[in-house]
Amino acid sequence: DHYISDNADYFLTFSLFKDSEKTIIKNVKEFKEMHVYHIDTSGLQDLLINLSGRRLKTSIISSNNNDFVITGIYSLDNSNSASGIFHKRINLSNGNLIVDSYMDFDLDFIKKSMSDRDLKKLERRILKGRGNNQLQNFDMRETKLLEDGSLVGVMEQYYVELRTTGDFNNIGGARSSDRYYYYYNDLIVFKISNNGELIWKEKINKNQVSINDRGRYSSYASYITDSTYNFLFNDNYLNYNEDRTFKFDSNLNTLDYGRKKGVVALTNLDL
Repeated sequence: DHYISDNADYFLTFSLFKDSEKTIIKNVKEFKEMHVYHIDTSGLQDLLINLSGRRLKTSIISSNNNDFVITGIYSLDNSNSASGIFHKRINLSNGNLIVDSYMDFDLDFIKKSMSDRDLKKLERRILKGRGNNQLQNFDMRETKLLEDGSLVGVMEQYYVELRTTGDFNNIGGARSSDRYYYYYNDLIVFKISNNGELIWKEKINKNQVSINDRGRYSSYASYITDSTYNFLFNDNYLNYNEDRTFKFDSNLNTLDYGRKKGVVALTNLDL
């Protein structure tokens, strides 16, 4: 990943992995550490990002005045799940780490607004001792530094399923077809203070599924005002009351692209 600051400083990230005796191909489960190379007019600076045994999933970098900021998702085991959010702030003048925060997801938050189906899946994972306090298939989407030094960020649940069907043609030959299902579901929005404390986190419920289109009309758009963080996304009108307020029902209706059921949703979160 790479990033160019407003001051034209350039940042380039590299992840290091532990050696594997089983294969010559590196495995993301063996994450060791990340290095961020900061390049400006004075030369090259190597910033070490160590997650203290946690596995890096995804991250986004930014900078503010003389500070470098990296925020992302980590996992506590070898799965592709999200166990929590990390947030680090480094002083670029001396390379010192001034904020080093880890915020685990608690089980109550993970269960919040889950559908009955997803709750049953979670219960099965808990019974098997897998991923009690983890979110499945979430990626970092954006972070924004605010004027007071705090930061807001967004995670989104995203994954792709390949479904293959087979039958026979009119002369008895076998044939198959592939369909790709693109899932863009809940958002998790959070705010972190200048000293690395989690101020709040919220879920925005959505259920967007499309086929063979790479999710062209799925996901979301966002913008910030002086007092709110705002999100726009396509949704199903059945998820809303007659007065156009959202039905806080865990069993969401899937996005419908038809003219009669498709709506654009606007969600506002107070900063």
